Amino acid sequence: MKRFSMIFVGVFSLYFFLSVGSLGAGPAFSDLHSIRKRAFISLQKDYQDLHLLSGSSRKMQDMPKCSIGLQYYHEINLKKARQLAVNAIEAFRNSVHKTSLPKDVIGVKIFIYREDKRKVSPKKIGCIKYENGKIKYYRRNSLDQPAYQETYREALKKTTSASKEAVYEKEGIVVADCRTKDGAKIQVFALSLEHSIYRVMGKGFQPYEQMSWVSTSCHESLSTPIKADAEGNIGPISCLPAVVGKSGGICRIDILRKGSPLRVEYPWGDKALYSLSSPTADIIDATTAKDGATARIQPANSMYSVFYVKVEGLQPYETISFIYEFEGQIECKKLQADAAGAFPPITFRPKLSKKSSGMYHIDILRQSGAMHLKLPWAEKEIL
Repeated sequence: MKRFSMIFVGVFSLYFFLSVGSLGAGPAFSDLHSIRKRAFISLQKDYQDLHLLSGSSRKMQDMPKCSIGLQYYHEINLKKARQLAVNAIEAFRNSVHKTSLPKDVIGVKIFIYREDKRKVSPKKIGCIKYENGKIKYYRRNSLDQPAYQETYREALKKTTSASKEAVYEKEGIVVADCRTKDGAKIQVFALSLEHSIYRVMGKGFQPYEQMSWVSTSCHESLSTPIKADAEGNIGPISCLPAVVGKSGGICRIDILRKGSPLRVEYPWGDKALYSLSSPTADIIDATTAKDGATARIQPANSMYSVFYVKVEGLQPYETISFIYEFEGQIECKKLQADAAGAFPPITFRPKLSKKSSGMYHIDILRQSGAMHLKLPWAEKEIL
């Protein structure tokens, strides 16, 4: 009987120990798969060759528990690797931020392969790792020793300055701002239209003023406390307004304070790609149908090879077929005009795995005939 009692006590102790251990992990960690998946979906919009690694993969054993593992099937240089790392970190942080998990202890690990899923050349970047605030880039032939490393802030600064210079050919562009009677002011800067990355900065607040930040995009809302510095400045605060399942929309930011509150709204995604681009951009190709309907193609963002097609003069509520064709690859979508015989500009970016240039064909099929547009296209480096 004594022996049985000792066995029972031992089993009970083991059960208690395991139970406490599982509780200590915290309920938030049980939803890591959903957190990773949400971040991956937001990234996949711009990186079609990206794949999500299982959280239990051996490749992730050296990373913090709250980490995301990715595989990218596209050879990249340091500049593109930096951009990919920053975007992945921001997407994962944004996903984690919606939970009770601490976003300052996250990890990101990205393995790079060729498009045919083979290993990259020995001296090419084969792995990118982020943890403890540092991004490390490893060559394929030296995965135990980083070829280059930098802090996340340094990488963000480099990608931001490069994006500003290339997209806008000046220091930056303010897409929204707000000023109060007491002198407080905030501005929203667009850093990347294609990746929907924005930054908010403010000044004129009281030193160390406590405020509440509320960001609302589509049906999602995020609230967090913020505090001005000794000079009454806030930011820079990175913003990623993209919402899973949406191609674009309007993001609203409210800063609630004892003094006058501030509110700004700005477009993102497809809405931003058209509305923030120059309306006087050169027309690449245009055509006019016999009944007066017109179609034209213009650059929306020359840095990222983003274009838009504008069709006008159709019959009210007319249905058309919009067909893209490049080197035998075809995509088609059905569209319906509004009461005025038009629809919002169609924004698109040619993306193909094997071709980097060629002739892009767009056919607009109607019952009364077809309209055809041509776009000579060459892929450009992001940085």
